Amino acid sequence: MSNNGIFSPKDINDLSAYGQWSGMGGQLELIQTQNVSGVVNVDFLDIKESKYNVHFLTIICESTGTNESIGVRFYESGTLNSGSGSYVLAYQNFYASGSFDETASSGSRLFATRFNDSGEQKCSYNYFSNLGDVTRYSHQTIHSVANHSGFEGRYGNGARPSATLVDGIRLFGTTGGHLTGVFSLYGVEFS
Repeated sequence: MSNNGIFSPKDINDLSAYGQWSGMGGQLELIQTQNVSGVVNVDFLDIKESKYNVHFLTIICESTGTNESIGVRFYESGTLNSGSGSYVLAYQNFYASGSFDETASSGSRLFATRFNDSGEQKCSYNYFSNLGDVTRYSHQTIHSVANHSGFEGRYGNGARPSATLVDGIRLFGTTGGHLTGVFSLYGVEFS
C-alpha cells in the first residue's frame, strides 16, 4: 500500500486486521482503577513499567485529615522507598484569594494533590516518566485542584533523583487520614 501520509478508513481497517495500526501514538491504556472508601494507602503494584515509559494517574477523592495532601512514594524493585531526602520537588500553589507561593524541597515523598481538610473534594492528574528505566531519574508532573476556602491548586514537578527501577506506586494521606475516591492509573502507549 502506498502512503502519502493520509490513511483512509479502509487503510486503517486493513492495518488493524494485521496488527500493524498504531494510531497516532500517546494512547491511554487503563492499567487499574481503584474505587476505595476509608483506606490508608492506595497501592499500584503492577504498573507495567517495562511496557510504558509514561504513566498517567487521575484522582478524584476526599480525605479525612486536616491540611492533608495525598503523598506519593515509589516501590523500587518491590521495596517501598520512604527515606528522608529520597525525593525532590518544586510546586507552585495558588489560592482562592488570587495569591501564589512556591514549595521547593526534598523529603520522604512527592505530592499527588493539593491539601485541604476533611470531607473536602480534591482532584488531580499526574504524569510519571522513566519509572522502569534504571538508567534515568523517575519524574512526576502534577496538576491538582481542591475545594479549600474556594478553589485552590498546585502544579509542578517532582523526581526521584537516583536512577532506580520503580515498579510500584503508593498513594497515602500525608497527615494520616483515610482516603475515599477513585484512583486510575494508565500507561501511555508509544510514548
